[in-house]
Amino acid sequence: MTASAEAPTPEAAEAPDPAELADAADAERGADRLAFFSDAVCAIAITLVVLPLIDTARDLAGGTAASYFADNAAALLAAGVSFITIALFWRDHHRLFTHARSWNAAVVNINLLWLAGVCFIPLATVIEVGAAGGDALARAIYVGSILVTMIVARFEERALIRSGAIEPRHVPSPLVLGLRWVSVALVAAALVIAIAVPGVGLWSMLLAALARPISALVRRRRHA
Repeated sequence: MTASAEAPTPEAAEAPDPAELADAADAERGADRLAFFSDAVCAIAITLVVLPLIDTARDLAGGTAASYFADNAAALLAAGVSFITIALFWRDHHRLFTHARSWNAAVVNINLLWLAGVCFIPLATVIEVGAAGGDALARAIYVGSILVTMIVARFEERALIRSGAIEPRHVPSPLVLGLRWVSVALVAAALVIAIAVPGVGLWSMLLAALARPISALVRRRRHA
């Protein structure tokens, strides 16, 4: 047999291993299933936020719409904050798993912890609304549950990146990863204010709206 006959052709040398392709496909399907399951849980959680408002509306008993909104202003505010928060959590999770091509046990466990936080938010909303005015513990539970869920999300992103589940070209820069902690810091400040100044209530959560302007300012200064 000649040497040329023994040498593999370029096509044969570059041909992908079918077993590796199958493993990669299985890993990607696993990541997709994890994302779909998380989507379903977020959908249920965001629905549970609205259901108590429907129950109170049924008790209107001939009253006016104006009286309903006046009597349930705190509940509507809490439900609105919870709805927006869960929606933003879902959007962040969707962005995170758009480029995820695999998963591991650590990612699954962190994701389950994140989902636990999402599921707790409707309960925290009911506790906040049902508690007596100025209940610092109820407010701490509500804002604290949002803060913890945000922190878990950041650790999940780090776990996906460290495991190589996200392609290098889709991995955010260190600056972007750092700026994602700005909103966490702002909600932490909102938690302190909500506990220290009971009269402020959930309005302290408006601090979170500053995350985008602050991030934009930092980026402009960094690229100036």
